[in-house]
Amino acid sequence: MGPPEQHAGGRSATEPARLLLMLNEGVSGSHDDVHRALDELVAAGRLAAYRVYAFPARLAQGVRPREIAAEIVAEATELLPTAVLWSHTGHLSINRECLDHLRNLPSRPAMGFWDGDMYQTPYKPFPRQALSLARVCDVVFLPGLNAFVRGLRRSGVSDIRYVPLTTDPGRFGGALEMRDRECDLDVVMIGNRPTSRIPFKTMPGLRWRIELVKMFEAKLGPRFAVFGHGWRGACAQGPIEFTQQGAAYSTARFGVGNNNLRAAYYFSDRLPIAMSCGAVMLHNFEPGLSEALGAGNPVRLFRTTAEAWRIVEALLQADDAVYQGERQAAREIALARLTMTHAQGYMLDVLGSVRQSRAGSPEAAIVVNPWLGGEQLGGALP
Repeated sequence: MGPPEQHAGGRSATEPARLLLMLNEGVSGSHDDVHRALDELVAAGRLAAYRVYAFPARLAQGVRPREIAAEIVAEATELLPTAVLWSHTGHLSINRECLDHLRNLPSRPAMGFWDGDMYQTPYKPFPRQALSLARVCDVVFLPGLNAFVRGLRRSGVSDIRYVPLTTDPGRFGGALEMRDRECDLDVVMIGNRPTSRIPFKTMPGLRWRIELVKMFEAKLGPRFAVFGHGWRGACAQGPIEFTQQGAAYSTARFGVGNNNLRAAYYFSDRLPIAMSCGAVMLHNFEPGLSEALGAGNPVRLFRTTAEAWRIVEALLQADDAVYQGERQAAREIALARLTMTHAQGYMLDVLGSVRQSRAGSPEAAIVVNPWLGGEQLGGALP
C-alpha cells in the first residue's frame, strides 16, 4: 500500500492544523463523509494538510499491529501533525513506542480518541485495547453520556467531549421526492435485530425496538415496514444499503427510531440522516436529546410504545401538507449543525486548544461545544 494521500490548503488567521487521522475504514477512502469534510476544512483554511491511515484495511491485508504502528510512525514523521485522532480503534493494539514517538514529534501534537458507538457492560463492553489508548489521549470524543462514560472518568480519562453522530450532505442532502403523491406506507423503521445467545446481553433498546415493531405491525398491518437484519414476518423488508436510507424514508409518511443502548444526548446517525432528507421523525426520549438536536427541531420524542402510537395516530389525522414546514426545518437543522464537517471542525478546534494550553500559550481558546453549550461532556444528567 502506498502512502495515504496528503491534502494541503491555504493559511488562515490562526495557524491551520495538520491532521493525522487513523480511521476505521475497511477500504481506504470508503468513508466519503469524512474525506469530504476534511477537504472542506482544507478549502476553508482551517486545515493545512491531512493524512488518513485506514488501519482496518491494513489488518485485512494481513499486516500485524506492530507493523501498523511502525507505518503510523512513518506517516507522522513525514507529516509532523499538530493533531492526531484515533477513530473507533476497537481491539487494535498500539504499542507504547508508537505513542511515545507521536508525543515527542517536533510538532508536539495533541492526541484525541473518537468513537461513534456507545458502550455498556454487559451488553457491549468497551474493548480493553481501546481503553488503553483512550487513557493516553488528551481528549476523548463520544456521542452520549451514560455509566460507561462516567467509568472512563474514574479510570483516569479526564477530558471527555460530546460529538454527535452526523449526516452526509453528499449522500443525504436532497429532500425526499415523494410529497406530491400518496405514500405507500404510514410508518417505516430502519434498524437491525441482533441476537445474543446469552439473554441478559440483549440490549435494552433492542427489546424496546421489538415491542415497537410488534405494535406497529398490529396497528398498521401492510402500512408499516421495518428494514434491517434479523426481522421476520410480513413487515420485514430485509437489509438495506446504507445509501438507500433516504429512499426507504421516502416510502412512508413518518419514520421511527430508537437507540439500542440508552444514553443522554445520544442518537444514531439514522436520525440526522433522516432529518437531512426531510423525514418527519419520532424517536425514543433520551435526556438532553432535544438540546443536542438544536432549538426548533421537529423530532417527536416518546417514552413508551403506547406514547409512540398516540403520536403516530395523531399525525395520521392531518393532511401530509401540514408537515411540509417541519420537513424543511428538519433538513435545515441537520445541514446546519449535524454534518461531519461540523464534527471534524469542532474536534480540530478542541485539539488545537489543548495543544496550545499544554504549551503554556496565553492565547489558548476555550472551545464551547456547539451542541451542548458547555466545554466538556458533563455528568449532571442521569
